Amino acid sequence: MSKNKQHLKEYEEKNNLLMYKIIGLKLKNNELMVNHGETSNNLHLLRENIKDKELLMSKLECLENKVGRIQQELQKKSHEVEEGSKLQSQLLKQVLANT
Repeated sequence: MSKNKQHLKEYEEKNNLLMYKIIGLKLKNNELMVNHGETSNNLHLLRENIKDKELLMSKLECLENKVGRIQQELQKKSHEVEEGSKLQSQLLKQVLANT
C-alpha cells in the first residue's frame, strides 16, 4: 500500500508540473495573441500612413507644378509691364517733343 501511495504521490507531482507548464504555455499563447493583434494593428496603421504619404506627395507635386506655372506667368507679366513702361516713356517723350 505504501508503494501505491508513493506512486500516486509521484504521479500527482508530475501531473502538477504538467499543469503548471500548461498554464504557462496558455499565458504565453495569450501574450503572443495580444502581440499579434498589436502587430496587425500597427501594420494596418503603417499601410494607411504610406497611402497618406503617397497622396500628400502627389498633392505636393501638383502644387509645385502650379507654383512653377504661376512664377512663369508672373515673370511674363513683369516683362510686359516693363515693356509697357518703356513704351509709355517713349510716347511721353514723343508727345513732349511734338509740342
